[in-house]
Amino acid sequence: MLRSLFAVIVAVIVGLGAAKFVEGGGVSLIESTKGAAYQALLVLSWLVAAFVAASLALLLGRRWAPLGFLAAVTIFFSTVMTLLVAELSWVLWPGAAIATAIGGYGALRITKTTNRNAKSVERFLVTTDAIPAATILLLRDEPNFEVLMVERHANISFAGGALVFPGGRIDAGDRDPDWAGYCDSYHEVPEVELAPRIASIREAFEETGILLARHKGSGKLIDGTVTHDLDPWRKQIEEDDRKFLELVRQEKLTLACDALHLFARWIAPKNARHRRFDTWFFAAKTPMGQEAREDGNEATEAIWFAPGEAIKARDMGQRKMIFPTARNLELLNVSDGVESAIHYAGVRRIERVQPEIIERNDEHYVSIPDGLGYPVTEELLATAMRT
Repeated sequence: MLRSLFAVIVAVIVGLGAAKFVEGGGVSLIESTKGAAYQALLVLSWLVAAFVAASLALLLGRRWAPLGFLAAVTIFFSTVMTLLVAELSWVLWPGAAIATAIGGYGALRITKTTNRNAKSVERFLVTTDAIPAATILLLRDEPNFEVLMVERHANISFAGGALVFPGGRIDAGDRDPDWAGYCDSYHEVPEVELAPRIASIREAFEETGILLARHKGSGKLIDGTVTHDLDPWRKQIEEDDRKFLELVRQEKLTLACDALHLFARWIAPKNARHRRFDTWFFAAKTPMGQEAREDGNEATEAIWFAPGEAIKARDMGQRKMIFPTARNLELLNVSDGVESAIHYAGVRRIERVQPEIIERNDEHYVSIPDGLGYPVTEELLATAMRT
């Protein structure tokens, strides 16, 4: 807490200093402290101060980075007071209001990126709250026992260029209560798993074109002919997750939430210096007749891998893979087919796994608890890529 307060205090002081610097430099140019030019200079000075304070509090605060907003608000309050005291000409008031609004928006963009595909300033933070996420292991037995994996775009901030299971964060639309009428076995699924199941189905459709759904009233999963016709929806849903419910309604579908089986749940270490995720892993048999088609945006390649072959590709340096993906591939590799993998997931103990960084013999390792079925429970931090 002291560090966060220090960050805000330093940010405010530096922000005010930046404002005075801009003001002083401007006065030397216009050679006046009166008139419209000086008043416009004040607006510019406080706008600069707002940006400086917000960004500096972000970088210094780290764990409590959102308190950068406090610094920005302090500057904005000072801005308003200064503008009132300066008795601005009514002609400049619209400009002052716009400058303040732009400053607020700038502070928001500095402290929280809204571009999912951009490299985020969050990679500099030690975050306190894990982001809810869900992923799905789409399995098939023909031609061999395989799992569908996608290679993430290299420019994505988290695990860029890595081989992962289709998935992503749980969005607000995944929690819409209207899903009750469009999700098979909605009332039989544990409530805590509803949004993760919907999110994993949605993400699989966005990234691979595979959709676990049925025509309403039918017991049969839709085939590739249907999903191919639904392809134009994928981009829309990626841009607005609420479109997923719209698609299901319009096409008279229900999500096959009952076809998903809980496989694992992982949360990143508390001291991880990147965005932390609390991720649900589900396993499901891939619907007959559906083919994977990467979206070319978040997922640049969709590949069917035998679990052992994917692990081998990582070990040989042919594929990048983060620690949780590798461990769950090894767990999947214990089974020899779809049914045995799903059965094993139903009988083994599933607990939320949180890796730890431990030191032994001057080496750092990423480690997880024993007794949860994972064949490998630790790895050198240097080779784990990201935990």
